[in-house]
Amino acid sequence: MLLLDEPLAGLDVGSAATVRTVLRDVVATTRRTTVLVTHDLLDVFALADQVVVIEAGRVAEIGSTAEVLAAPRSGFGALLAGLNLVSGVLDDAGVLRTDWGDSWQGSADAELAAGCRAVAIFLPKAVAVYPEPPSSGSPRNLVRVTVAEVDARGRVIQIRGTEQPDGSPGLLADITADAAAELRLTPGQTVWFGVKAQEVTLRATHPEAR
Repeated sequence: MLLLDEPLAGLDVGSAATVRTVLRDVVATTRRTTVLVTHDLLDVFALADQVVVIEAGRVAEIGSTAEVLAAPRSGFGALLAGLNLVSGVLDDAGVLRTDWGDSWQGSADAELAAGCRAVAIFLPKAVAVYPEPPSSGSPRNLVRVTVAEVDARGRVIQIRGTEQPDGSPGLLADITADAAAELRLTPGQTVWFGVKAQEVTLRATHPEAR
């Protein structure tokens, strides 16, 4: 067995890419079982067949790399995959209710039933940002967010909210540069994130989480 604990930490981008290639070739050639600890999504893509996500010392989810990154069920899994994730409990009407009073509507997995712990998952690009609650044509899901960061990513401006009340990563919104210029967003500002129900998927918390 090969044990690797953050093997590429501290390396520059070029060196990390070279070592990552060497590790991939060694693992593929020797077919040796390898346990890799990492926070880098590139390591996960390049080297991992199976992923175990650990949060607060507990296994939050486990599965193939493709499964975890396509449909994460934990905060860190969503962070790796670049998705938004909100935790709560499904009510009798099929709405996800958070412990702090927000509600999320979306398309629910068949396995979900009232009373189940579940997560709402949606893409940052599905989020509309409003300076005030819209008076008409508002999306089914509307939550108040305090801006933590505003980051330019090419032609996309990414807005990150402050950490959620349960400690999960802040919600993300990807908007155009024109929209960002009009909103004139700064850290500490309060805005509203709106998401259409059809953009949200409700999934049961991973059954192997413990």
